[in-house]
Amino acid sequence: MQELITQKLIVSIEKYPFHSSLNPKILKEIEDIPFNMSYETNVKAKMSDWSISTPSIEVIKKLVCDVLLRDFSFLHEYRLSVADCWVASYNKGEFTKFHDHRTYLYSFVYFVKCPRGSSPLLVGDRKKRIRAEEGKLVIFPGILQHGVPKNRCDGRIVVAGNVKVEFLL
Repeated sequence: MQELITQKLIVSIEKYPFHSSLNPKILKEIEDIPFNMSYETNVKAKMSDWSISTPSIEVIKKLVCDVLLRDFSFLHEYRLSVADCWVASYNKGEFTKFHDHRTYLYSFVYFVKCPRGSSPLLVGDRKKRIRAEEGKLVIFPGILQHGVPKNRCDGRIVVAGNVKVEFLL
């Protein structure tokens, strides 16, 4: 027998308290990285490669792991690391198709720049709208469907990634 089961999974949403000093650093550090629209991904906007690392983005990666360890005590038995990390820059009309990252336990989005008209992040089977706000960090189970509707402005910038979980020996 099959039945429709609603995804009822915990999504962590919080505002990074030092975003007003961190976000300009991220924007400066990514000025010279190549952005591409030819990747065959669900992101239909400009994207960096999958392994971006700058000093300020490393702060975000550490924050993601710290929040997971703080909020989920069972994770203390594991080693957490950000496996993939990229920057996406959306202009008017650009979007991300609804998809998941089921090969990872957790995924995240950190909002760097959100001009007026920035699209929300949609999460879960009911497409819960999470408002785009600078400094907001959203961490969600990798099996949760998520996407971004057509953006209504130029310059919406996020850092996104996936968290790898390994047993501690």
